[in-house]
Amino acid sequence: MDPKELEKSHAEIRPLKILCSPAAAGVRCVAANPSGSGFCSGSFEKTVRVWQTDGAASEVYSGSIKKMQTESGAKDSQLEDNCVCTLDGHHAAPVSSVAWPVGNTIYSASWDGNIKKWDAEKCSHVSTNVGGTPFTCLSVAGSGSNILAAGGFDGKLRIYDPNQPAISRPALKFSSHNKEISACQWHKDSFHLLSASLDGTVMMWDVRNEISIFLSQFQFGSFNAFK
Repeated sequence: MDPKELEKSHAEIRPLKILCSPAAAGVRCVAANPSGSGFCSGSFEKTVRVWQTDGAASEVYSGSIKKMQTESGAKDSQLEDNCVCTLDGHHAAPVSSVAWPVGNTIYSASWDGNIKKWDAEKCSHVSTNVGGTPFTCLSVAGSGSNILAAGGFDGKLRIYDPNQPAISRPALKFSSHNKEISACQWHKDSFHLLSASLDGTVMMWDVRNEISIFLSQFQFGSFNAFK
């Protein structure tokens, strides 16, 4: 993306479309699919929803956010419910993180301590990795999406093989944070992994050598996301 394309005032920046579902609870996380034709969202109502976007140019939404929140879909043509299907499987707690790394494969992590694999095309559950601790974040690595990293409320970063869901114990577990892990992110071309915590630290992990590299500590505040 050319930064010059973003040289607009805040007043001019509007969403192309508002996708919504009146019955849905608050949305906690989203992830786009690789093709750009859709995305998935995780919610406080313990479900993962698969959404479809047409990919075509649309007229920019001209109303205000207040108007969007108060008017019904019938009155506002830009409000649409393009939910393809609802994946219901996290029964005990909200979905905290979702990832759509390749093809029709979706992963979701939940405060219920489970990581689930879904088939977006069939709208079906594929497998579950049982972690045993509430998960707060999720990241997928590898060209075949065969390595999962998940951070937990307990400050531990766990590595799972989604192809071995019957094994509840993680392949690796890293313990350097002393508070909840708020975000984790794989490097796209290596076995290095970043984690951020509410303890104000950022760590980089060399997964193959099972070592951690302390990156930074902030005196105030904490981290909530990586990009």
